[in-house]
Amino acid sequence: MPAICFFPILCNEKLSYMSNLSNIGFILTSQEDLRPLVENTYAKSTVIATAIGNYHVYTDDSNAQIWHQFDKEQNWLAFNPQYKGKSRRKVELTATMSSEEYPMEGSFHGWAVEENAGEYQQVYPFVFETPDYAIFAAIPLPSVVTIQLTAFANELSIFDSLTSFENAQDGEFKMAAQSFIPSGLFSTSEDETSSASKAYGFFAGTIKEWEKKRNTITGNHFYWMLVETLGGEIDIVADERFFEAPPVIGGVVQGNFWLCGQILNAPTEETSASAAPSAKEKKGFFSRLFGK
Repeated sequence: MPAICFFPILCNEKLSYMSNLSNIGFILTSQEDLRPLVENTYAKSTVIATAIGNYHVYTDDSNAQIWHQFDKEQNWLAFNPQYKGKSRRKVELTATMSSEEYPMEGSFHGWAVEENAGEYQQVYPFVFETPDYAIFAAIPLPSVVTIQLTAFANELSIFDSLTSFENAQDGEFKMAAQSFIPSGLFSTSEDETSSASKAYGFFAGTIKEWEKKRNTITGNHFYWMLVETLGGEIDIVADERFFEAPPVIGGVVQGNFWLCGQILNAPTEETSASAAPSAKEKKGFFSRLFGK
């Protein structure tokens, strides 16, 4: 097994070592913890072949996933976490953003869309990474597709009711209980589809379902929530250390998240053509961001 470099994402000093991996039950305290994670998940993985290499995908009983990347010479390159969730939403893909260092991973820029009288209406733009980028890198653009979208918690607040959420907003700026800000697009670059764009979103949503999950490899627990927000459903996964009490159905969740999604249907000429953007579709963009 090749040497691996790991750079943890520290989200909160109080919650000392939480990361996108710990959000699905893989808690790492040192680089030495990586080797058993890679070896154990690789040994139980299934292969997905692509033109430039293979993905070896481990799917846990909790629906946590690890996507390993191998080149054509079967050299291990990297891995990414994912969660196989229940959310479904329509997105108009408008650009691809590949990784120069890791050609089998990348991101999509797109618009959350809503269907109205047989036409798609753009709601807000955002970027999401995808663990199977090599499969869809040549997708025709623009295309309207259905995706499953997982939000990995970096910062998280839980409210047991709409009232408690509204009462907690004592400043001049107030967010709706279903709102979305594509924080990853706020960069110094003037091009919102440039490589400077990141797969992050700050949003609030209503909790439709939740479950405390157990990672069968590590025995660690994490929380999964299915949330309704502006633009559609999102699966949220979060380290159990974010929680002082379990979530409540009908409650509100708010936070900053890393966004990782998967395309569930191949686009057709009809879906690509039906999403042609227009000035009318983009009108009211900022009001839509905040769910107004």
